[in-house]
Amino acid sequence: MATVHFRNAVILAGGFDLSGDHNGITVDLKAEMLDETAFGDSTRIHKGGLTVADISGKGNWDAAAGHVDRILFDLVGGDDTVVTVFPNGITEGTLTLMGFSMKGVVEHYNVGGDVGTLLPFDLAIMGRGIEA
Repeated sequence: MATVHFRNAVILAGGFDLSGDHNGITVDLKAEMLDETAFGDSTRIHKGGLTVADISGKGNWDAAAGHVDRILFDLVGGDDTVVTVFPNGITEGTLTLMGFSMKGVVEHYNVGGDVGTLLPFDLAIMGRGIEA
């Protein structure tokens, strides 16, 4: 697949489409690093541990019904928020333009900025795993 002009991301959280309120989104997939180094080793030895999936986003605040403030404010701290990110839009039937989806906990939703600018927000969603 070729490079993507990143302008058509779809962000779904708790059954709501928040794409129009965002201007930045990051999906962070990683593994915790476990240290297996023992006496006598001359280098660090790492093993892959538990996987971690986090999503962070930012955009312009909007308090209208169906927009970011009314939706995210109610989702902070909830354990079963389903979050889905399609980096390049939704294309039915494709095998290459797929997205990421997980249950997550909205860790924070912050609003605030400098005078004379559009009021920004940022959020962090921590993956809660695949257990029901």
